[in-house]
Amino acid sequence: MNIRVQQLTFMPTYKQTDRPAFHERVRQRDEIDKNITHLHRKEEEKYVKARARKYGIRYINLRLVTISEEAIQLIPEEQAREAEMVVFRASGDHLKVAIHDHKNELMKRILKRLKSKGYNTEVFYVSRQSLEKAFRVYATIQEEAHVVEEYLDVPQQLVKDIDQDTASLTDIANRLDKVSTTELIEYLMAGAIAMGASDLHIEPRENSARLRYRIDGTLQDVMFLNPDMYGHINSRVKNLASLKLNVTSTAQDGRFTIRVNSQEETEREIDVRASFLPGETGEFIVLRLLNLDIHSLDIHSFEMRDVFLSTFLEELNRTEGMIILSGPTGSGKTTTLYAFLKHLNTSESNTITIENPIEYRLSNVNQTQVDQDSGYNFASGLKSIVRQDPDIIMVGEIRNEKTANIAINAGLTGHLVFSTLHTNDAIGIVSRLEELKVKPNLIAAGMNLYVAQRLVRRLCDCKEAYTPSEETVEKLEHALAVISPRAQVEVPKHIDKLYRANGCQKCMGLGYQGRFALFEMFQKDDEMVKLIEENASEFDLFRKAIEKGMLTLFQDGILHAINGETSVDEVESVAGDTQYIEDLYEETLDAALSRGIRVTDELRERVANERLDQVVKKAPIQKILELSVTEAMRRKASDIHLEPTSNSLVVRFRINGVLKTMYELPHSAYPKILKEVKILAGLELEETSGVQEGRFSIFDKQTVDTRVSIVPGGYGQTIVLRLLHMKIEEMSLADLGMPQRDIQPLQEKLKLPEGLILATGPTSSGKTTTLYVVLQKINTPGNKTITIENPIEYRLDGILQTTIDESEGYSFSEALQSLLRQNPNVLMVGEIRNEETAHTAMQAANTGHMLFSTLHTNDAISTVQRLHELGVDYTEVSNSLHASVAQRLVRTLCDSRKQERELTDEDKQTLKKHLPARFHDQIPDTVYEAQSTEDCPSGYEGVTAIFEAFIVNDRLRKAIANYTDRNSLENLAVEEGMTTLKAAGILKVLQGKTDFAELERVLGTSPLTD
Repeated sequence: MNIRVQQLTFMPTYKQTDRPAFHERVRQRDEIDKNITHLHRKEEEKYVKARARKYGIRYINLRLVTISEEAIQLIPEEQAREAEMVVFRASGDHLKVAIHDHKNELMKRILKRLKSKGYNTEVFYVSRQSLEKAFRVYATIQEEAHVVEEYLDVPQQLVKDIDQDTASLTDIANRLDKVSTTELIEYLMAGAIAMGASDLHIEPRENSARLRYRIDGTLQDVMFLNPDMYGHINSRVKNLASLKLNVTSTAQDGRFTIRVNSQEETEREIDVRASFLPGETGEFIVLRLLNLDIHSLDIHSFEMRDVFLSTFLEELNRTEGMIILSGPTGSGKTTTLYAFLKHLNTSESNTITIENPIEYRLSNVNQTQVDQDSGYNFASGLKSIVRQDPDIIMVGEIRNEKTANIAINAGLTGHLVFSTLHTNDAIGIVSRLEELKVKPNLIAAGMNLYVAQRLVRRLCDCKEAYTPSEETVEKLEHALAVISPRAQVEVPKHIDKLYRANGCQKCMGLGYQGRFALFEMFQKDDEMVKLIEENASEFDLFRKAIEKGMLTLFQDGILHAINGETSVDEVESVAGDTQYIEDLYEETLDAALSRGIRVTDELRERVANERLDQVVKKAPIQKILELSVTEAMRRKASDIHLEPTSNSLVVRFRINGVLKTMYELPHSAYPKILKEVKILAGLELEETSGVQEGRFSIFDKQTVDTRVSIVPGGYGQTIVLRLLHMKIEEMSLADLGMPQRDIQPLQEKLKLPEGLILATGPTSSGKTTTLYVVLQKINTPGNKTITIENPIEYRLDGILQTTIDESEGYSFSEALQSLLRQNPNVLMVGEIRNEETAHTAMQAANTGHMLFSTLHTNDAISTVQRLHELGVDYTEVSNSLHASVAQRLVRTLCDSRKQERELTDEDKQTLKKHLPARFHDQIPDTVYEAQSTEDCPSGYEGVTAIFEAFIVNDRLRKAIANYTDRNSLENLAVEEGMTTLKAAGILKVLQGKTDFAELERVLGTSPLTD
């Protein structure tokens, strides 16, 4: 039996009670209602959170996050309410979407539609009240005013029919021939939209008018219109654009809007700029189609190199200075500037533009247009704009001295200024501003970034590969040879094939479909400022910019051509002036011939027959470095140290991990050798106070990369040459000395998509080499790998390697935060040094990146405590850390000269104390010790590594989260299969690889006495 209980509430009238008591009861009732509402909300959120967990969807409370007005507009309010969903955050093509019912069919269709438009969606479950909070944002959004009030309606179905039925432009002509005059303009524009045309050209002749579409930047003939067709189009367009029908002797410009109507989708609008120019046989008509979809102007969606995007974002983050784009008409400059404005368009900033004409309408941006008839030009308009207290100014074009100087001064007085110039390249902007009477010191001070831009056509999928001629390959290789490592791009070693246009139905036989931009970015720094102020030549500026990592338009284009995205012919047509590159190649080739040491048979013979200290005493000073390098190569030294003292120069080699003095020279020889090293490494000769780093090559039987480090000291600059003998691409973890018991579980961790793997140990323990070998193993075409190093040790193909510059404030932490925006799969950070780097590294490891790095700790277990000391919570370490590998380098015994040592029963018992029980049966009766001989003076030859691999499993992860002390964690790790450094070293001794004396030298403890 159901019983309905109805609560009756009796409220006394005002006259039945005293006024204060009445109001107090009302207040109490409101408070109770408020608390009940709060409890209802809390219960609802709890219920929705449980549902989200049940269906494997992330939960969020929209009441606690800021909802982007721009993002929410991606779905119209009416559809959003019906689908019970909103887009609450957008970053480039990545959308965060909130849904209330995962079974809602409309919601599913909208998600599918967003995906088809190229968006990546991240879905969150939300409550009804949370969703209602988002819906209220729609009410605060003001609808943008239409550009004009006249519309041309074009059915979406017509556009689709033309797109599907058209194999060539001839098919468009056949359609236009058959339509009625009243439908002509609709078909004309539908054809242009279907073909992706940016412009329509109608050019009258005596008895006809030629119709052309500009497709991917190139004009293509469509058909010849008869006089009646031309006359109808002329009058119809003038009506749409609100132009005077009876004026034919002067130029007229106007605008109108095309509405592409569809029953299924939201109406799409395309703005059209109409230009009429009088001619002898009639008016020439040009119609430019401008896409009004402001979402397509997202700078993150531009198909540019990651390094270009990073540079743009860095410069857009500034609050003053100038960014100038150069290029011919139709090179995409204006679109890029609008993308800048949209990126910076917030309610907190005042943005004003002066344009001719206004191409895109932007909300929250104050846009003005040049009007020459009233005297409102770029110069006068800019002068007025500065008085409007703007934060950001866009000047459509710098055309004269007055505009140039006002723009430069605006950039120097707290405004961020964007503009364009017509020059051939980015460096040419400096010369053009000088021609406009801007003083060099003002150019240097006001400059942030100068960019040259061109649009090239993209090859259709029907492209064909071909083998280029030797002449073509040589030209391209010259251009690629001068690309600096600082450019952060992968340069191919060989050019085996290129691609060219073919033609198919999809591309209407043109061979190309779509366009993308090439960029050349000339960025300001102290050296560039100095060169500009000193009136350096364009070539000197070009040389220095290339050295600092600038890619030219041609180089950018060629890299795209090698990847099959465009053709060499297309690149040469827009960026084919390569004289500067050829000149620089010749100059670089001459320099390269003098930036290496060749090990000749004569040098080998001299050091083989006599001790090095005796050889250098008799050698001329210019031969000493060559002789030293030759001996270092013969003895497989890893480093050469040249250390000035008060009265001499001491030269030491690191052989098998141990430094050994090879010879001493009078201090008078030091300046000449220092100069020779600096010239080889391409370093500044006059620099004496700071650290300098460079590289040169040693040409022996194989080329050995040599890293140069010069550090100031008490008696002069100490030089360390590191000889990178190892071919890292041919190395494996087993080659380094890692046993299979560690390799197998570590390889399983390398398959994971995110997390943290650390290598630990003192300097020169080989940890960086281990990370390189690991990176080489996981470096596949499907992974994007970036390293942040100081300095770059080995060069790796297919990996973007970058360096830090702490003198410029570009630290590991700064670099890591910057490069995370490049969306890599794998990151290697040279070292985690401080709290900031540690927190950024953990953030990366927890957000879809596999991160490798190094720490300075004594063993693998200590990395947990070290990360905690750097401000990382134990729980966060537990969630992120997959493995920590500690290592040391130990010298290996000379195989032919080592001597046996018998292990006593006492020795064996002592060793068992240091080894886990699983290794007790591997203790032999004898081990080996080093023995000095004439052939092997130290008794050792070569090095190997001992490893302590702390591989984190579920049990260890729980122990880290509840960390108590190091010893407890180590004992548990050993129980789970870890081998400590000491145990790993003992096993190397038992295998005959090294001896106990070497372990004591490296670990500071003897296994037989401790």
